Amino acid sequence: MSKFLDHLSEEAVQANRAKYHAMVGKAVTIITTGKKVKGTVTAFKEDKHGFNLVIEHEAVNWGGDYYTKSEPFARKCDDWGSLNNVELI
Repeated sequence: MSKFLDHLSEEAVQANRAKYHAMVGKAVTIITTGKKVKGTVTAFKEDKHGFNLVIEHEAVNWGGDYYTKSEPFARKCDDWGSLNNVELI
């Protein structure tokens, strides 16, 4: 881990955990493959390094393939990641 990262306090990590976990079942908008789409948060995941939300959303075409599920993430150490683009509707 780089000594230059600004690490969040344990209280801030716990607050983020509660915030993301509370989003399960809620309608959201996300940016995926460069397009803003509507979807629903179906699950919350956590591992050693970060948080993920599983989001089922309207189909997005990318290179001839269609995607209907995304997993935006945020790092625990500084809350950086694509979860910053998830907005409640």
